Amino acid sequence: MSHADAVSPQIARTAAEWLVKLQSADAPTQDFLACAEWRAAHPDHESAWQRAQHVLNAFAALPSQWARPVLDRPRQPSRRSALRLLTLALTVPASGYVAYRYSPWRSWLADQRTGCGERRQLQLPDGSRLHLNTDTAVDIDFGATRRQLHLLHGEILVDTATDARPFLVSAPGGFVRPIGTRFSVRQRAVDSSDIAVLAGAVQLRPASGSGPTLLRAGQQARLAPGGVSQIQQAALGSGSWVDGVLHAQAMPLATLLTELERYRHGVVRCDPAIAGLPITGVFQLDQTDAVLAALPAMLPVAVRSHTRFWVSVGPG
Repeated sequence: MSHADAVSPQIARTAAEWLVKLQSADAPTQDFLACAEWRAAHPDHESAWQRAQHVLNAFAALPSQWARPVLDRPRQPSRRSALRLLTLALTVPASGYVAYRYSPWRSWLADQRTGCGERRQLQLPDGSRLHLNTDTAVDIDFGATRRQLHLLHGEILVDTATDARPFLVSAPGGFVRPIGTRFSVRQRAVDSSDIAVLAGAVQLRPASGSGPTLLRAGQQARLAPGGVSQIQQAALGSGSWVDGVLHAQAMPLATLLTELERYRHGVVRCDPAIAGLPITGVFQLDQTDAVLAALPAMLPVAVRSHTRFWVSVGPG
């Protein structure tokens, strides 16, 4: 992997954690040794580490009023902000970094944010309920004539309240206009989102400006700038993360592990030999360690914890 390549979100997060931790003046020697061991464990780790340092140097070159909150390490909120910014910057290919460079700042300054593994619920000014999933950032823009949410990254679920003002959600890929409904929006890429309708209906309008697509209760679809695709029945348990659970019905093991990884720090690796094993169950998102530990009783797999940030699942 070269500096021009994007870093996987999991490795980027770990590299960012190490870099921010070691910036502390009182970082213990064992942390430096543990970081060196992590860097040596895989070529991608070292590449991510080198690029993390490169990105941190770029932050230092920003105007002081932007760089100071990111690099001012003694305050805990700034440390969390630095982690978000470094991780997001690392996952953007260098070729697109200049055009995308200001997006991390929008997330850092978002009206509402959650960290890794954190979920939050709040009531909006009109009485609507907004749920934020793990690692999510949202701006809230309510005025005399409008109600609008801007999903910067992550996943939200909205229960809309009755109000004369139109309600609109802008998300990667376009816009979602609910029609008295309960729905979720999850970013899937820099420029696309998945929408699931749990009650009522929504209109999806791609960023390109093409005509709207109506999505009804029990349906889901992919929203991208060029159009709406993959309209199908909503996945089992859509929105169940609000209650802290993940429903799986013959779900490929690799998919389950990818979902669990969103709620924990570090990396969960799945051996390709077992990636397609189907698994069914209801899993607690706040207890990912327990879920991973229970897998060998459900499937012919072995779970190995190399460190608290590195877990691998392979054939049993």
